[in-house]
Amino acid sequence: MRLVLILVVVMLSGEAVAQTKLPTQDQVLQRTREGFKNAKTKEAREGVRMWCTDSIRALDFRDRDRLMVEALKLMEADKLAEANERLKKVGEMEELADNLAKLVCKPERY
Repeated sequence: MRLVLILVVVMLSGEAVAQTKLPTQDQVLQRTREGFKNAKTKEAREGVRMWCTDSIRALDFRDRDRLMVEALKLMEADKLAEANERLKKVGEMEELADNLAKLVCKPERY
């Protein structure tokens, strides 16, 4: 049940996000570097870190969204093994994005 709710939210939010222009990798790195250089307080650095993490996760949002929609359609067609493969791929993509964010989004790096 929880998975179905997540998939519905992803499907509904996907169209709105698809129309939003997302930053490129270079823009994320540039804004992160500038943000950390200009951040004077702990709260400001945390804000830059959060923005950086969210932006990195947004870079592959369309691909993850597409895979989630495919998984939902496969579940509806009772093709659970194929749906599970798509969901595993989404999990792998999320893990990669998290690992990249841990490397890139820390003030000590700049």
